[in-house]
Amino acid sequence: FLVLEFCRMFGGSDEAALPFACAIEMIHASSLIHDDMPCMDNDDMRRGKPSTHKAFGETLALLAGDAMLVNAFEVTVKNSCFDDVINAQAVSILAESTGNHGMLAGQAIDTVAGQSKLDFDTLVRLHLLKTGKLITASAKLGCLAAGISSQDERYLAAIKYSENVGLAFQIIDDILYSQE
Repeated sequence: FLVLEFCRMFGGSDEAALPFACAIEMIHASSLIHDDMPCMDNDDMRRGKPSTHKAFGETLALLAGDAMLVNAFEVTVKNSCFDDVINAQAVSILAESTGNHGMLAGQAIDTVAGQSKLDFDTLVRLHLLKTGKLITASAKLGCLAAGISSQDERYLAAIKYSENVGLAFQIIDDILYSQE
């Protein structure tokens, strides 16, 4: 949704943004599958249904999550609306937002956090990294799909907006989750 809306806001087409939006959704779904597994949060249910590892076993859940993650990069690099340079920029945005500077780093902090109390700065960093990085990547990819340069003030404003939305989302999500 955010990839498409940022692209539309800056005059881009859905056709150009849709592969990037699908990639974000694949990464998000991958993260939920992995997050539910016994080695992470060990959740048996997701949205009222058995989580993937409960429905299909841990091995297939792990492989399904991995496959979605890899497919996200494939869909991104094969976006037929752009040349290799733009698609490489999109892949870079995804890698940064999901790897050791993004969502996975946040998940690592969250995993360790269960064992100790976090200081305020680390807690904010955790919230900015987890889902927040995917929200920010959505804004960046929407701008990229619309042809907005990373030096453009609109791009920078989109990043600031999306970082704040991501921070708010993760704080609310964690508060609601802790009350379940």
